[in-house]
Amino acid sequence: MSFRPVVSHYRRVHAPNRKYLPSDINIRMMYGNYSEKEPEINVSYGFYRNVVNELKISFTKLGHEECELCEKFSIHNPNAAIRHRNCEKCQEYEGHHTRNISARKKYEDDVERQTKQKSTDTIIFAVDLEKKTALRRINYNILCRELINISDITFRRGSNSMFYKNSHDTEKQIEWDFLRIKNLKIGIPLPKQKLSPRGITFERKSAILSKLGPLMPDNRRGFWETLPVNDSSADLTEIYED
Repeated sequence: MSFRPVVSHYRRVHAPNRKYLPSDINIRMMYGNYSEKEPEINVSYGFYRNVVNELKISFTKLGHEECELCEKFSIHNPNAAIRHRNCEKCQEYEGHHTRNISARKKYEDDVERQTKQKSTDTIIFAVDLEKKTALRRINYNILCRELINISDITFRRGSNSMFYKNSHDTEKQIEWDFLRIKNLKIGIPLPKQKLSPRGITFERKSAILSKLGPLMPDNRRGFWETLPVNDSSADLTEIYED
């Protein structure tokens, strides 16, 4: 199947055999795609829909996922269609809304580009920088504090710099040499190789299975039952281990 449905992490306990597709995909879109790719096979829309249902494929529904700025603006002005020119909050939201439209278009362009390209020289990732909870701890550089304003980041093979843009509507990138001088001189050390599973101690594994095992769903208990035992492994809650 071209759309590759996946098991939902949050619904795995109650519906382990059901798979989900993103909310921006619907059954009509899937049927149209199938008809274009397989023009020689005549399949009715009703039959196609029944097959999708038999495969236990559903579509996720978006929850309460408004960003902080959108929430503030909805309180400030419940009628988002009306924005006042002289209002600072309305102007801020207007810029935010414009960036959202540009980001969505860029995301769709990247999906199409990644699907069509045959070269493996470029890999595209999409991340949500609006959820900046972890970034509040980063205060040693003004760029890190303003990371939420970055729209596009490029890392080039062989370069120690990061190239970023604050808008999808511009082609100009800003170069930032973000590595420490120490790393520029000696290079970035490679992580130590792990030649065997780290595992946990027999005592800890037994305690988890005896106390929490009866509460675990069947599809989760297998992980702990097959987890390797290693009595020399350190407790990471007390000791830092590379």
